[in-house]
Amino acid sequence: MNFYVLLRAVDRLAANYSRLPGIFDSEIGEDVPRLKEAAVSVLSDMGLKGSSLSEDLIAEVCRFAGAEIHPVAAFIGGVASQEVIKLVTKQFVPLNGTFIFNGIDLKSQVLAL
Repeated sequence: MNFYVLLRAVDRLAANYSRLPGIFDSEIGEDVPRLKEAAVSVLSDMGLKGSSLSEDLIAEVCRFAGAEIHPVAAFIGGVASQEVIKLVTKQFVPLNGTFIFNGIDLKSQVLAL
């Protein structure tokens, strides 16, 4: 739930400042309070007034600068490398179609096109 609120806050911050948080290293320190303010605003819109998020989590979202969330990127990279090994060694059948991964539910599927 925290990442959902923070990603909504990133969208709000991008709309207000025309850039994603943490894009420029010198502005990461400035982006943390801005993102915290946007997150509190999102929480308030959701009816959770008085709620807040961890400073560490907010700083981490600023650090990865609108890129993929690290564990999801690591998982997708592992799947891609596994498929490359299958193709190169010709020992197993590679995925046939488009691989879809839902990072929220941790479920994946292959859609044959």
